[in-house]
Amino acid sequence: MEERLGIAGSGTIACGLAAVAAPHGEVVLWARSDASAARAREQLRGAGGHDLAPDVRVTTHLGALANASFVVEAITEDPTAKADLYAQLHETLKADAVLATTTSSLSVRELAAAESAPAIVLSARLEAELGELEEHEQAEMRAGYGIDESGLGRIARAVWEAGGLITYFTAGEPEVRAWPCERDAPAPIAAGKIHTDFEKHFIRAEVTSVDELVAAGSMEALRAAGKLRVEGRDYRVQDGDVVFFRIGR
Repeated sequence: MEERLGIAGSGTIACGLAAVAAPHGEVVLWARSDASAARAREQLRGAGGHDLAPDVRVTTHLGALANASFVVEAITEDPTAKADLYAQLHETLKADAVLATTTSSLSVRELAAAESAPAIVLSARLEAELGELEEHEQAEMRAGYGIDESGLGRIARAVWEAGGLITYFTAGEPEVRAWPCERDAPAPIAAGKIHTDFEKHFIRAEVTSVDELVAAGSMEALRAAGKLRVEGRDYRVQDGDVVFFRIGR
């Protein structure tokens, strides 16, 4: 069974996170030693007045986190210890796993840079407060903090980019659709994301941007105004492109 959440650490913060997450899915908590694991189990037994120990898998085997899609590091505020753990997790976790840290005194970006990894810094408390507001109130509050996108949106974008993916769009009747595609994929390969026959019978791509499409109102209006770029097989589809593929038989 794939674990929903992995937690690296066994202190108060780590056990608190495990207690919050346990009712919602599988949780694995890694402790560095048998003594640390025993203390973590004891904390979980008294969490919120309930015995959560049976709902959290406590282990000293780091490999138990291998199937986790999301791992929270919550060990001591020691950059050397964190760097050592990150190196081990790099060898243990899936390539697309997301690693978060609960550090409050170290630079998240510096920790990530040491691992040549992208970093997103966000406030869980702020995100929780925003979640209680109406959409227009959220926008106003984010503007006050100089933030133009939700924390979840920033995480999703970072994961997408780290995975070497882009999003392009097709616009026609009756809808606009988004398609995932590898970065720098040639137009026929991108077309194949819609249907394999599109790659086989690709003729050309008519390309514009989202802003141009919104301003014109439709692909037909852009075509009539001669504002669609015509690209061939060597064109590399870009993030945010709006594409109409011409396909032969």
